[in-house]
Amino acid sequence: DAEVLLSHILKTDRTGLYRDAEETIGERALQDFAALVARRCKGEPVAYLLGEKEFWSLVFSVDDRVLTPRPETEILVEETLSLAAGREESALRILEIGTGSGAVSIALASELPLARFWSTDVSTEALAVARSNAERHALADRITFVQGDVFAPVSGEFHFIVSNPPYIPEE
Repeated sequence: DAEVLLSHILKTDRTGLYRDAEETIGERALQDFAALVARRCKGEPVAYLLGEKEFWSLVFSVDDRVLTPRPETEILVEETLSLAAGREESALRILEIGTGSGAVSIALASELPLARFWSTDVSTEALAVARSNAERHALADRITFVQGDVFAPVSGEFHFIVSNPPYIPEE
């Protein structure tokens, strides 16, 4: 985590950290790094500290309004694409329930350029993040974001309904 945070502050990658290991870090960069480390020590996710998370080789803006996309969620995208293979793509209607950052819908839309998507979430703040991410990847015109619980804000038939609900506490 420290390498990721320092790379972010110095605007380099891990290789750059080692390549330039003899370079002196400026006072401002050191203060910024220390502030990020302190926040990380309090349990704040690295993705929130950086303001972004990669998913499906796409970069998504994330903050405390959404959960960070999990790497294993890419399996959901893979399986959906596998099931969609061979279908008439322009007719596909796909619904994502609990879209959060929009990662699943946006990843699918990037791979299925003729399909149409609807993404629901109870949180208007999460939908704002998702819309922003869709705009970032030039896919906002193909994804309809609607506020509401589960199926309530949508109607009609869908070829696929996908969802990656948050972790449920064991207790």
